[in-house]
Amino acid sequence: MIARAAHRIGPWLTPALVVVELALVASGLLSMRNAVVAGLVIEAALWVAVLSRVVEGARRFRAERAGGFDRWAAAEAGLAAVVPRPIARFILLEPRLWACLLSWALRRPAPAGPGTFRYDRGLGWVFLLVLALVIAEGAVVDGVVALVAPGTEWVWVVLGVHLYALAMLLALRASFVTRPHLLDDSGLHLRDGLFAQVDVPATAIVDARPARRANVGRSGFKTVPAEHTALLAFGDATDVVTLDPDHPVIVNGRPCTDGLTTLWVSVDDPVPFCTGRAKPSRRPLSASELKLVFTADVRKGERSLSRGYLTSGRCHPH
Repeated sequence: MIARAAHRIGPWLTPALVVVELALVASGLLSMRNAVVAGLVIEAALWVAVLSRVVEGARRFRAERAGGFDRWAAAEAGLAAVVPRPIARFILLEPRLWACLLSWALRRPAPAGPGTFRYDRGLGWVFLLVLALVIAEGAVVDGVVALVAPGTEWVWVVLGVHLYALAMLLALRASFVTRPHLLDDSGLHLRDGLFAQVDVPATAIVDARPARRANVGRSGFKTVPAEHTALLAFGDATDVVTLDPDHPVIVNGRPCTDGLTTLWVSVDDPVPFCTGRAKPSRRPLSASELKLVFTADVRKGERSLSRGYLTSGRCHPH
């Protein structure tokens, strides 16, 4: 219990000490001498807290990397030991956006492979529409500022703000390209650009099949606790993953405690996405066990799903 409390309170310790110090300085309730003494004590406590949290953050970073997580996820986990996780995500958001934009500009997207699934096909026209609106609005505002305050620094400030907004918009689009869904031996890793990451352990996946569920626009990661259902889709969901509620999914580094049994997702190619399936077990699964066998009955014009585990090149239906 003490360890759990320390785990929760630790990231808030550093900002809390900063707030206390600022409050003491601004309140004027203490005499100069007492204020100096209190300031020194709080500064010492702040440095001790920061150093201890930095050590804990480094330990978490190494543990996350050893567990197979990417550098950004590990950095977020490490930084979350120093400050609360929402603040850690916010601090890393802009560097991650620039990294995605640079990777996209250099044409170095995530490597394609049998375990990589894109989901951004339907975002193209939406992105182009928003980009055109931002460019048009920026041109109008820049023109008005140039007429109202010609020759002043405000012209360049407003222009810089609009160029920065365009860069961030492009980086947001790049994040959907460079961060596809991934399937590996540890399980299924679903992405929503930089907004969310849902890690489904291999032991939690019971079944996967193509299915459609109506949805408008970007859903984000949305749960319906009463139905034990979650949705992560752009437009209509195209696939449904059945989950074992005894093995919770991890959402942005935290376990989801809603007891999910169904997860709806959208991918560009629904059927290939379902060629990955994990057999519930207590051990990590090999890549050969993360497969489904699809058979197509061309004569009847129907597609049937033959479920089974592939081990040693043989299919054992259940």
